[in-house]
Amino acid sequence: MKEIKGNILDYINRVDAVCVTTNSVIKRDGTAVMGAGVAKSFALKYPMLPKALADNIKTYGNVTNYLPTPVTQKAQILSLPTKAHWKNNSDIKLIEQSLKRLVEITDKENYKYVLLVRPGCSNGGLNWETDVKPLCKKLLNDRFYIISYK
Repeated sequence: MKEIKGNILDYINRVDAVCVTTNSVIKRDGTAVMGAGVAKSFALKYPMLPKALADNIKTYGNVTNYLPTPVTQKAQILSLPTKAHWKNNSDIKLIEQSLKRLVEITDKENYKYVLLVRPGCSNGGLNWETDVKPLCKKLLNDRFYIISYK
C-alpha cells in the first residue's frame, strides 16, 4: 500500500480501478444514497452511479462490486462499502470485508494500480492512523494507492 496526496478524480485515467466509498441505503426513488464525500463527487460526475449502486445492493448486498464505467474512461469504478447507513459511522469489520473483496477483484482482473481514499475516515468518523491504516497495511500490497487531500 502506498499513500499519495491529491484529488481522486484527477487520477481516473491513470489507474486500472478506482474505489468509491459507499453505504447500503436505497432511497424511495430506487437510487442509492451518494450524498457526501467521494460518493457525492462520483455521483455528480457519473449520474448513472446511484441507480447502478442501488441495483448492485439489491442483487448482491452491501459488498465491493463493479459499477458502470464510461467506455472513454480507463479506470473501472468499484464500490467500496464502509458503512451500512449513511447516518452512522463506518464499520471497521465491513471495511475489512470490503478490502478483502477488493483484493479478490484486483487479483481476478490483474489490476496493477488501484486507487482509493482512506476508507471510513472522512464522513465515516474513523481515525486513519489508529483504526484504518493498520488494516490497509495488512491487506493491501503495493498495487493499492490510498489518496488523501491533505
